Amino acid sequence: MSKNAEWVQRMLLLFFGLAAIKATCNKSGLDCTKVTNRFEISAKVTPDYDTIKAGDSLVLEISESTSFVDVNTGQSINFSNAANLGTAIGFQRYDSLARFWHDAAESFRFYLVEGKSTPSVNELLFREYLFAETNNRYLFKLILVPTQKGQFRFVFSNSSNTYRKNDPCPKANFAINLKETSHNRGLVGPADESTAGGDFYFMVN
Repeated sequence: MSKNAEWVQRMLLLFFGLAAIKATCNKSGLDCTKVTNRFEISAKVTPDYDTIKAGDSLVLEISESTSFVDVNTGQSINFSNAANLGTAIGFQRYDSLARFWHDAAESFRFYLVEGKSTPSVNELLFREYLFAETNNRYLFKLILVPTQKGQFRFVFSNSSNTYRKNDPCPKANFAINLKETSHNRGLVGPADESTAGGDFYFMVN
């Protein structure tokens, strides 16, 4: 496994821990810690160039129906009215001399168009958001403007232990993967573009 893939896995595991939310079990005695459904959400980055200029904009966007297909059973499930469906996006900048990735959320300006910003446990690394729900769709749109030059990457976290406001016991996990978007993983060495993930790499000149 490449160092790039290992970093993505570590980030996702960390996000899983950050996103875990406890809910009180109902009187029926159901196990409210059990994840009952697993879904996928598609995210898109525009433009998906591997090189942009400082001051240019990247648009990060999600538009999904509130009805999802469970990846394990193939069953269509209405998961509207989610209380905590969202993502934490981690940003890093590569130091070619030290060969090390540094936290870099402060190297960008953020303009939130759709969704809600929530407090981050580490503002040097993350920005955290909840998705908006409108007309039976979950929406998220963030305009990202780099203010410094360098090699960067960001990754959407998955949304784990997600529950509905009207039914807080059953939980679902949402994998957030880029679709119709190049990951540009080749910037950090040989990599498989076809592997699912929420990671995106780019240079700022």
